[in-house]
Amino acid sequence: MAITIEKVEAIAAKLRAMPPVENKKREISKQESIKLLTSEITAMRERGYTLEQIAALLTDDDLQIGAPTLKSYLQRAGSASKQGSKQRSPKRKAAPTAAALSSTPSAQPANGGNQVQPPAQSIGERAAASLSEAPGSKTSATAAITRPDRERI
Repeated sequence: MAITIEKVEAIAAKLRAMPPVENKKREISKQESIKLLTSEITAMRERGYTLEQIAALLTDDDLQIGAPTLKSYLQRAGSASKQGSKQRSPKRKAAPTAAALSSTPSAQPANGGNQVQPPAQSIGERAAASLSEAPGSKTSATAAITRPDRERI
């Protein structure tokens, strides 16, 4: 049976209008749990908690994790966010000199020194955002490329 373009467009409009699925009951790995809790853990570290204390609190709340594993997961979460920001803005700008900063009127915030913080995402929103990052979407080099100025790699 053939289908018309008009029908396909109607289906597409219906699919676009569908609300996002909220799946807070899905199971996630420990590493993904730590990734979602990174900002809260960082805030605890800034308040003076050690990784051992944080790991004990997480273990008490049924997230069995040791301090070395917690440290590793936090490092991975930090490097993943840094890689994402590098992909978004590949060009770097030169840092302004101290003299340029002090003489530039725009160097002082316009709101009296108060920096505006973006609204914090809930853990559910962070989990939903991580769904769009497919685990197999990471690309890596699979072949060596010979440099044009050398005979060998």
